[in-house]
Amino acid sequence: MIPIGTNLPRRANQGGLYNQDIFWYILRIMAQLGSAEPQYSIGMTYDDRVPEPYLLQRNHTGTAYVTWFLRKGHVSVRSQDRIIRASTGDWVIIDPLTTRSHDFSPDAKLLSIRFRVDWQGIPFIPPLREPRVYDGSASKALLEASEKLIEDQQSSKLKSSPSKHSDACKRKAALFEWLSHWHRLREESENIPLSKTDARIFAILRAIGGPASIAPLDYAQLSSEVGLSKAQLIRIFKANLGLTPQQWREAQCLKSAEDDILQRKLSVKEIAARLGFYDASHFTKWFRNKTGSSPRKWREQQTV
Repeated sequence: MIPIGTNLPRRANQGGLYNQDIFWYILRIMAQLGSAEPQYSIGMTYDDRVPEPYLLQRNHTGTAYVTWFLRKGHVSVRSQDRIIRASTGDWVIIDPLTTRSHDFSPDAKLLSIRFRVDWQGIPFIPPLREPRVYDGSASKALLEASEKLIEDQQSSKLKSSPSKHSDACKRKAALFEWLSHWHRLREESENIPLSKTDARIFAILRAIGGPASIAPLDYAQLSSEVGLSKAQLIRIFKANLGLTPQQWREAQCLKSAEDDILQRKLSVKEIAARLGFYDASHFTKWFRNKTGSSPRKWREQQTV
């Protein structure tokens, strides 16, 4: 609700068109009043030696945050032209949509937690960051919370009877306890100030909307709906999310494909058709280009 007495911007409508100044003003007010909290979902958790087939992987990506704690050994991670190295006792955090290669030592043992974020349609919390190594000695609380989270996740998988509501709440509490330490590690180590996201981003996301699809984005139609030129759309997206609208659309398509592959309810042919690919071969080639693996192999790799 707009506070009583607020002076709205005034501009005469031409040809009966909706006053876009008022439209964007309302969005700014909504953003100032507060935005929805990010929605978190836990993915694969693991605490053991790195299986031999996964010691070395090239040019793969995904839509989950990846968090590793090196219990033993070392790893190097390449992203673009940057290489980071971590050894026993270090944390490594990799943001979604990061194309990277990694190389673990043969004796590597790690704790691994993957989770996803949905923040008003955005699969990450801006800004996206490059892979980074964090000193484990300064984050003992995160390690304890990680071990508890993995223990809760593993115990729930072993139960044959339906989960009680109290158990579900306990697992959710463990996740948010872990997330609080995870965010604190990033905030204290990187000292990145909080930035306000341009309210127009959410209007653009709603306009794009619809089911996930690989089809090219219709910039002409999008521009007409939100009253911004193609150049403005791309500039606003890049400034706030680090992606173009088309790249965001492809990210949503990848996220939907990952969900379908993990759920095992649809065949590759059915997934391809649902997402707008020409055929299963077209989808598989695209998915391998994004993740570095075929759909079947990618699903197997989610244990690490």
